Amino acid sequence: MTPNNKNLSELFDTLFTVIHKLDTAEIKYMITGSVAGFIWGIQRFTQDIDIVISTDNITRDIICKIFPESEYYISETALDNIFSGKETIFNIIELENYDKIDLIALDRSEYSKVRFQNRKKVNFEKSEIWVISPEDLVLSKLNWLKSSGSEQQRNDINAIVDLIDLDTKYIGDWAKKLGTFEIWQDLSTHHRKHTR
Repeated sequence: MTPNNKNLSELFDTLFTVIHKLDTAEIKYMITGSVAGFIWGIQRFTQDIDIVISTDNITRDIICKIFPESEYYISETALDNIFSGKETIFNIIELENYDKIDLIALDRSEYSKVRFQNRKKVNFEKSEIWVISPEDLVLSKLNWLKSSGSEQQRNDINAIVDLIDLDTKYIGDWAKKLGTFEIWQDLSTHHRKHTR
């Protein structure tokens, strides 16, 4: 179900404000999760904002400066854990509408680096923003499908396959490395049978 226009508008206002702050501080980012799915055409939306950020060349003080406590709540402990390497995710809460934004520190794994380099700049709501590629969104959903068995993740993948001309070789190659190739193969075979 798509949220009503008022809630959607407020959420996107928060998203664009956060992105502007990241851009101003020259922090590289990539939108993932539900918002990314919505951008790539999935007509299902949860009111979550998930953004991967590169923590190279930024400090705890920079985060506190661009997200001041008069406008956002950030756990001091969560920040300490991010910059000490104990955690990879922290959230900030926008105090006017109480929107929650999950900021995910880019990890050092090979695939995380590749998918961040593979992010796409798209024009969305008259703004240019960086978003996870549709191929990497599929790979992310394959991982969730493997761990949870969620039928919704399966439906989302099928929707992306229907809507976008994907680089299936890229997906297949990385699915093999990430342990989700059998699921991808099964979905692909099932999809071909139903689109003939």
